[in-house]
Amino acid sequence: RADFGATSGASALVAGVAALVQHAAKIPPPVGLGRRLTVAEMHGALTYVAAEQGQPAAGEQIGVMPNLAKIISEYFATL
Repeated sequence: RADFGATSGASALVAGVAALVQHAAKIPPPVGLGRRLTVAEMHGALTYVAAEQGQPAAGEQIGVMPNLAKIISEYFATL
């Protein structure tokens, strides 16, 4: 559908990444943490080394795109 984008598209993507991150966090070390992330940790994960989105059009705002590979390979090591 051409009208599925912006917030509608982003919500599904971020929810999916959040579920995968929480699942990966529960995997025992060295891959995961062996526990669930806290709310603050999840927020940090979803905004960690976000993928570049480019410049938004005039008058538009654009959020960050979570980088799942870097969350697991780099962010988990900071916790």
